[in-house]
Amino acid sequence: MTASHYAPDTLKRADVWRERALCRPEALIAEGVDGDLWFADKGDKKARDDAVAICWRCPVRIECREDTLAREGRSGPKFRHGIRAGLTESQRHSEYRRRAKAAKQGQAA
Repeated sequence: MTASHYAPDTLKRADVWRERALCRPEALIAEGVDGDLWFADKGDKKARDDAVAICWRCPVRIECREDTLAREGRSGPKFRHGIRAGLTESQRHSEYRRRAKAAKQGQAA
């Protein structure tokens, strides 16, 4: 018998957290929530607040935030839209700036 170098049950897919997200299509259907809620017009405060509230009670909000910041951080501001991980575009922009400043300060030390 040959030994396996990998234990499939212990390998974690990078995006396995998405299967538990409250915004996944089957969860939205079950709750009767429109997926467009996360991309409501900036003037639609109720829709944006509703999306943020769902995100804040989501069990994978932290994983979502880190994934979003990594993906959007590489793509630039023109691709940042909607609510992600309970954060608006401007909140995410502030977080990118905060992290960049911290990284720069860490390099200078």
